[in-house]
Amino acid sequence: MAISATLVKPGVPKYSLVGKLCLGVTDQLEMFVNVIRSKAPTQKSRMDPDFFTLMTFQIELHRSLCNYFLARSYWETGEYGLAISLVCSSIAMLRNRDSPIAKGLPEISKKSPLKAIEGDLNDLKSHMKILLTAWEKDNSKIYFDKVPLSVPQEKKLKGGLQMMKAEEYRLEDLEPLPLILPGGQAPVVPAREETDHEMAVRLQEQLNTN
Repeated sequence: MAISATLVKPGVPKYSLVGKLCLGVTDQLEMFVNVIRSKAPTQKSRMDPDFFTLMTFQIELHRSLCNYFLARSYWETGEYGLAISLVCSSIAMLRNRDSPIAKGLPEISKKSPLKAIEGDLNDLKSHMKILLTAWEKDNSKIYFDKVPLSVPQEKKLKGGLQMMKAEEYRLEDLEPLPLILPGGQAPVVPAREETDHEMAVRLQEQLNTN
C-alpha cells in the first residue's frame, strides 16, 4: 500500500524510497517463509503448494523492482552507467528459473494461479526493455558513462524499509470486578462449616477458660 501510495502521487516519485520499500517487502516475505519452514513444518505440509509458489514469485518480483527503482534514482543523479547496469540485473531477475532452487521467477503454467497476472508481468518486462534501450542510446550518444558489468556492493541498498513493525502484546493487570446481584447487593457467601478438629479445639478452649 505504501508503494502504491507513493507512485500515484502527482509528480515524480522519490525512486530511492520506493526501492527501499520494495526491498522491505522482500525481507518480510523471506522472513515469513523461513519461519514457516523452520518452526511450523507440519503446518507447512498441509498448506497449498501454490501459496509458496506465490511467495517465491512475490519475493523475486519485488527484488527486481527494488533494482529498477534504484536505477531510476541513479539515472536522475547522473550515474548513467550504474543505472543501466541495475536495469539489466532487474530484467535478469524476471526470467524464469531453471530449477526450483535457482534464482528467477517460477514458471507460469497453464493451470497456475499466477496465470491471471501473466499479462501484467509481460507488460513490466516490455517496459524495462524499452527503458533500457532508450538509456543505452542516450548513454552512447550523450553521456558516455562506463557501464559496470555488475553493480558494486557499495551502490546496492543496505537494507529495506518496512512501514509496519511488530508490537509485543501485553495483557494489562486489572482488578477483578466483584460479582453483584441484580438488586445491587453483593452475594452472600455461606459460612464455612467447622471441621471436627476445629470444633474439638474450640470446645477445649471453652473448657479451659471455664
